[in-house]
Amino acid sequence: MQGLLFGRADPPKSPPLPTLSSTPDTFRDPRAVDDFLSRELSQLSFKDRSAINEEIHGVKCLAPEETPELVRNSLCQLMDELRTTRSPKDAYDQACFLFPHSYIHTDEFRLRFLRYELMNPKTAAQRIVTFLECAVELFGTQILERPIQLSDLGRDGMEMMRLGHYQCLPFRDRSGRRILAFVGNFGLQFPVEVRLKIIYYLHWVLTDDDESQRKGLVGVFWWPTTSGITRNQNTVDDSESDDPNTPVHPDGFAYMPGPRDHIVGARLFSGSPGRVAAIHICLPDKQIFHFFRSSLALGLNATRRRIKVHTGEGLALQYALHSYGIPVDLLPITETGNVKTKNHQRFIKVRSILEKQNTNGGAAATQDDDPIECPGLHDVVFRVGDSYLCHPGNAKFRGWIESTFEDYNAASKDRKVAITWLLVDEVLKTGRFLVWDKHWWVFLRDREKMRTKVIGAFKDQKRRLKATANLQENESSTYKFTEEDGRKRKRDEESCLSKCYR
Repeated sequence: MQGLLFGRADPPKSPPLPTLSSTPDTFRDPRAVDDFLSRELSQLSFKDRSAINEEIHGVKCLAPEETPELVRNSLCQLMDELRTTRSPKDAYDQACFLFPHSYIHTDEFRLRFLRYELMNPKTAAQRIVTFLECAVELFGTQILERPIQLSDLGRDGMEMMRLGHYQCLPFRDRSGRRILAFVGNFGLQFPVEVRLKIIYYLHWVLTDDDESQRKGLVGVFWWPTTSGITRNQNTVDDSESDDPNTPVHPDGFAYMPGPRDHIVGARLFSGSPGRVAAIHICLPDKQIFHFFRSSLALGLNATRRRIKVHTGEGLALQYALHSYGIPVDLLPITETGNVKTKNHQRFIKVRSILEKQNTNGGAAATQDDDPIECPGLHDVVFRVGDSYLCHPGNAKFRGWIESTFEDYNAASKDRKVAITWLLVDEVLKTGRFLVWDKHWWVFLRDREKMRTKVIGAFKDQKRRLKATANLQENESSTYKFTEEDGRKRKRDEESCLSKCYR
């Protein structure tokens, strides 16, 4: 099988890479790259530019409304395209011959790529073929029989995973999209093959549900560190620190991905299983970081149209991301640049359990129920602490509690029971009740326990209103003394002024 990622000497013909990357001096000029990206974006129609910008902000999803007829017709057309495509499809043909009952031949697999291409069967067929070719080259032919697993990453891949330079946030953004954060030094001390394995794996598991497949993923790049990077012809070793989490200094950051990285990145995104809806690049406003941003934008190829660049310091960058609905308090990096891995280690543990269950045919048992790594957009979660307050499902649930509190508080006992059951049914229309169980979320199946959670929410609302009333009363009492002090001070000042003008 011909190598698609690492055996090719020439860049892929579609989509073409920028011609300016062939000249090192021009390639390193952020202004030249910005001009190129602006020209590329201006080639789109106003309608397309507006649609992309709205999806980046999370106010609109480009995915068409799925009807049974649309899904059925798209799947049939996709099968025809797979049979007639002229693109090299050795991996797909091998899967059809050796593994006729593989997951690759299921509607769920095909629908994943149809949603990526917004229900376009022709481009979806091309993406399936490219994905299988690249995945086989990265992981081996076992990928034709079963989905990608943690065990396929290898020793170096698992080492990089545990470092947490690529992390999935435990909650979605306000639009229901999964968030993939790139922090630390982006794993640049590892070979590009290892990094590609992890990106393919994360893209696959993050788009394992219908909601993520339709809405896409959000990527957040936070400024990197330089220590631990493998030095090559594109790297200057200006750091003397041995700590892999040492925050980068603008004068010491000199790594620049070369043309080969861009070629490999182009192939990656041409076969990626996860659609990227938005990419946020957060960097200090220093010239050296603009070089990095330009290089990264070129490497992202077609996805660069969805890039938003934010420059500034930590707090300003967090405010910028917050305006796009990203839960900035969950970003896995400290103010000093150290990478936080607590949530990431939980993610690895949950994925290990789920993949073990799939391998054993569901024989592996958990404590109460199948673990849930990330709640859905409309799920209501219950956990001690404030970490869940950013979840959109809980915000919607609090709105229901606040709007019905007066009726609930004044109702009879039977009426209160009816109101709580109505809220339980309202949540279950589109979401679930999830409770935290040490390392993951589990589905609360007992309806009586669900109603108990709703009753507890009404009690919390009553306590909040009481606390607010007490606070206002205390402020009012303090204001009274302030007024008296102010009048006394004003009389003293008037007395002094009268004495001066006598």
